[in-house]
Amino acid sequence: MKTRWHWALAGVIVLLIVAAALATDRCYVQEHLAIILVIVLGWLVGFVLASNTIRIGLLAVAIAGTFFYGTVLHPPPEPTPSAEVGSILTMRRAAVFLQDYKQNHPAEGYPETIPAMVPNCRARGSYEFTYTREKSSTSAIANRFTLVAVPTARSYWLRSFALTEDGHLYATKENAGRPANRHDELLY
Repeated sequence: MKTRWHWALAGVIVLLIVAAALATDRCYVQEHLAIILVIVLGWLVGFVLASNTIRIGLLAVAIAGTFFYGTVLHPPPEPTPSAEVGSILTMRRAAVFLQDYKQNHPAEGYPETIPAMVPNCRARGSYEFTYTREKSSTSAIANRFTLVAVPTARSYWLRSFALTEDGHLYATKENAGRPANRHDELLY
């Protein structure tokens, strides 16, 4: 019986090169890890068990994917609508923390400060986040808050968003040059 260990070793080396190319876009890898693993395992099994002609084709696909991944399919990182979605997801995650805090501290309401918001992978580098708690005139405790996502200077063409305690999301127009607030366009 003919051994195929040398083909398995060659396939693993090629997959390591492809993995290094994918690692340049960590967001993509985080969002599609299960799909990537299935494709990688299928490719490796096919590469080890296939004939030499098919191996050459599989190598060509892997090498072409590695070279074109960063330039054609995924150009260098730039602010995109997915960055906006990432900023909203970051604020929603913080809002859950705030709602839990208020429920566990009914005499205090919302906290004075919160831990630094860790941006969603897509919003990283494109948005800065702030938190403000408020007290309405009819309340003795802080019963309102606003979470704001403001585009960084290099991402000025993105919209700013504000999320309030009632779950409403407000947005500025692109290039507004200011943080969103409760008086901007209500998205939902």
